[in-house]
Amino acid sequence: MRILLIEDDIQKGNRLNEFLTSSIENCDLLWVKSVTGAIIALDDNLSPFDFLVLDMSLPTFEEGHSIFSGGRQQNYGGGEVLAYMAAMSITCPTIIVTQFPDFEDRGQLMTLAQLNDNLKRDFPDLYLGMVQYKNNEESWKSLVFDFMNGNK
Repeated sequence: MRILLIEDDIQKGNRLNEFLTSSIENCDLLWVKSVTGAIIALDDNLSPFDFLVLDMSLPTFEEGHSIFSGGRQQNYGGGEVLAYMAAMSITCPTIIVTQFPDFEDRGQLMTLAQLNDNLKRDFPDLYLGMVQYKNNEESWKSLVFDFMNGNK
């Protein structure tokens, strides 16, 4: 299974990477850390991804790979990746894994439930759902696994 992990937090990314590669047989995982990194990965890969694990809050650029070095943090960066996928007709089941309890989009604060509803409405062919990640808990693992196996 080819998985694209889009996550800028190193500790969270390491835990997701370790979990995914140890839980999924023949896992081929690519980890990028920005909106631009995600777009390049989606455009450049000859073999499409089978699944995306996406953070919601992402920097514009990969850290240290341009004069912009990370760029500004985008609260709704994951939404930008989903919008790009929809515009380019890239179909790949996608989940959001986030640490934050709420998000701001264009000046409006949203709960995770509101954000989840908006993403399901806006990206019904891509977006499966959301998992709230907590570093000191393990419950996120079973939720990610259930989404990947079509049990959510």
